[in-house]
Amino acid sequence: MCMKLHKIKKKLETAKKTIGHALQPIVSIHSGTCLGYEFLIRGYKEAGFDTISEIFNKAQTAGCLADFELYMFTRALEKYRNLPWAETCMLFYNIDSRLLYNENFFNHDFFGSISGHTLNPQNICLEISEKSDIINHDAARRHFQKLKKHDLKIAADDFGVGFSGMQLLYFAEPHYLKIDRFYIDGIDINTQKRFFVSHMVNMAHIMGIKVIAEGIEKKSEYYICREIGCDYAQGYYIAEPKYLLADQKKKYVLIGRLNKSDKRHPLRRRRIIRSVYIERMPVIHTGSTVYELLKIFKQNSRLPCVPVVNSRREPLGIIREKDLRIYVYTPYGNEVLKNRLSAGSLNDFLVRCPIIDRNTALQKVVRFFNCRQNIEGIIITENNRYAGMLTPKSILGMLNEKKLVAAREQNPLTRLPGNMMIESWLYRILRQPDFSGGIAYFDFNNFKPFNDFYGFRLGDRALLLFADIMKNFAMEKRLFCGHIGGDDFFLGASFSRIEKKDFLEVIRNISEKFKSDIIPFYDQQSREQGFIKTRNRSGEETIFPLLDVSSAVLVLNRIKHDISAEELSAKMATVKHHAKNSADHTVIMEINGHGKTIPAELQLYCPAQIFNGNN
Repeated sequence: MCMKLHKIKKKLETAKKTIGHALQPIVSIHSGTCLGYEFLIRGYKEAGFDTISEIFNKAQTAGCLADFELYMFTRALEKYRNLPWAETCMLFYNIDSRLLYNENFFNHDFFGSISGHTLNPQNICLEISEKSDIINHDAARRHFQKLKKHDLKIAADDFGVGFSGMQLLYFAEPHYLKIDRFYIDGIDINTQKRFFVSHMVNMAHIMGIKVIAEGIEKKSEYYICREIGCDYAQGYYIAEPKYLLADQKKKYVLIGRLNKSDKRHPLRRRRIIRSVYIERMPVIHTGSTVYELLKIFKQNSRLPCVPVVNSRREPLGIIREKDLRIYVYTPYGNEVLKNRLSAGSLNDFLVRCPIIDRNTALQKVVRFFNCRQNIEGIIITENNRYAGMLTPKSILGMLNEKKLVAAREQNPLTRLPGNMMIESWLYRILRQPDFSGGIAYFDFNNFKPFNDFYGFRLGDRALLLFADIMKNFAMEKRLFCGHIGGDDFFLGASFSRIEKKDFLEVIRNISEKFKSDIIPFYDQQSREQGFIKTRNRSGEETIFPLLDVSSAVLVLNRIKHDISAEELSAKMATVKHHAKNSADHTVIMEINGHGKTIPAELQLYCPAQIFNGNN
């Protein structure tokens, strides 16, 4: 047995000569600015090991896991120190989770290796995998507290696939959450994965944790991760791991190009949090003195909290005034407070709170506000740096503005969603992986002659009649309906809620009901004749049939992400033209994945073909 252990140790010593680290960037999902680099072990196969796990398992067997890990960590520190911009980026390093139960690992040698390389501990993030169960809660908690006391960051790695995910969040209170590649792989076509990741992101943000999507290998995966709300991106699509420091970058321009080329919903249209609602609260840096903290509260007597930021102005949380009050207003409280803060730094009073990017949708901000009781506020970041806070008062202001905007975006006559809300609905459905659904545009036939003959008041009543008919059908089937303007209306559906055939039947029923219900609007003679006689645009007296509607329908079958609302509008214009000129004023075009229409001989047809079973 001793001989076997000796061979393992000798193999590990030899491996140290061939094993090294490749760096893979972790970048802002909005700007491409590099947050830091994960140091990945490479060269293990040349050293005679099949996997990275095998190296550390052998070290554990030989009883030298702590020594080997410290050696590899020190090697990573040496390489990281030589980065020209090491002071402004982070080192992400995977620590074997078994060392959480080794009372002798996180000691003077470990922390001394950081200070010995004259590195800022705030720039070091240790990744702890959740694949291993937390078997000793007390030991793990002690080590996590020790790491934070020394200002190191913690990341929950491989989140979502292991045994101890929620336990790790509870005991470690990590600064970053790295969603495992399993969930990112195929998230652009898998709605279930998207559902899980969306909830992980929301939970993390409510807890004040930033989210890293790791293993992004496709453009479409990047887009989905960005829309879900991930803060950072990592993967071969962004950049491959590279050995040489000369190959590393501070900013990855690919992200900017992706945002500009996003045809579905360019960033310029996104409703970011407006500056008027962001309060520029004074901040305090980690390592500051108690005098500086108390001075801020004294100069701002109504301040409920002070955000805490690190040397890169990245927010870590807040210190609440009410937590200091117990010391300030008691005998000798000031002295106790000074001693406590001078000995243990601000971390003892640090409270995590939601931290979100300025590009976050208003709906998500409101959700966070509702999820946390007695919330002091939400920290806002821009390019990962502190930008200010949203207080409860400013959040209420945003809610009121949202209501006013919603009212303004409704059609003033029918109170149906207007063009902006229709566009937002189209954006939401187009960003869904493999979306299947239907879009219908309704347009009155002979509406102008009707208006000229009976007047605008009766014309408005006709519009309200159609709106009520459409609303009733939409409410029953959970469809989206809107009023584009004038006599143009919109109906949309997801085939996850309604069958394609049922959707087309709703369109036919709306048209038929309006055609019958509009008849009483005419005088008796016109009803008996089936037409009205009035002047056309050229001033000539002409016979016009009674009102009905044209229906132009797009059926979308498993649409991918490379089709935009503008492209759909172009296709819809073709269908509307055919609908106006068809016998029953209804024409349908089917579009399959990647925006391709089905063969020309089948792409345009009327509902009769469907309901008679001919299509």
